[in-house]
Amino acid sequence: MLLRKNTDKKSMKKIIIFILFLYSCISLADCRGCCSGHGGVICQDNITMCRDGSSLSKRCENKGCNKCPVSTEAQYSRKLFKHWIDEDKDCQNTRHEVLIAKSLIPPTFKTVKKCVVQFGKWFDPYSGKTFTDAKELDIDHIIPLKYAFQNGAKKWTTEKREAFANDTENLIPVWNKLNRAKGYQGPDQWLPPNSEYHCDYFKKWKYIENKYQIISPTRNMASIDKKLESCK
Repeated sequence: MLLRKNTDKKSMKKIIIFILFLYSCISLADCRGCCSGHGGVICQDNITMCRDGSSLSKRCENKGCNKCPVSTEAQYSRKLFKHWIDEDKDCQNTRHEVLIAKSLIPPTFKTVKKCVVQFGKWFDPYSGKTFTDAKELDIDHIIPLKYAFQNGAKKWTTEKREAFANDTENLIPVWNKLNRAKGYQGPDQWLPPNSEYHCDYFKKWKYIENKYQIISPTRNMASIDKKLESCK
């Protein structure tokens, strides 16, 4: 009698294990089919989505397919790109060097030491507007730091990341609202509202890509190349 009970328990365990295995296979199959025709499931910034950027369906979320695995890769932080630096030790860091260089009139400073720019006259090509108060401006990285990190810069040396973050060829004073709206998006997702600047924006983006050997996703490269063709 005891032997039969033990046998029954072992059989029941096998059945349970088989059912769990079968369920996991079904769930995995469901997850693999979530982004059929959309490039497959990917994790980006700890968010599960389809490779083309579209969201998962409710069915997929209910199946638990929206849980990203824990990444062991290096995580992005702005601290990895040291900025703003005062390379020439004149008390003006990169931000203020750019503001001085781009002002259409001699700028004024907060103090007699002339370290911090306060007022000037700047044309923002993103919006097509002119600004006189430096507080309204951000210094935009044409190719954002996080974008660069995701497309090659995570493997750069500390020195190269610092050089990139302070490279004035990749920097431009713009209305802070637009800089923050842009975030770290590529040109396939965000473009300046001022359409007259689009060609210059694409040319500058492509130039910096080549300078630092940044490898953009295929969709971004196609978007850039297509726009550049129309600019000729």
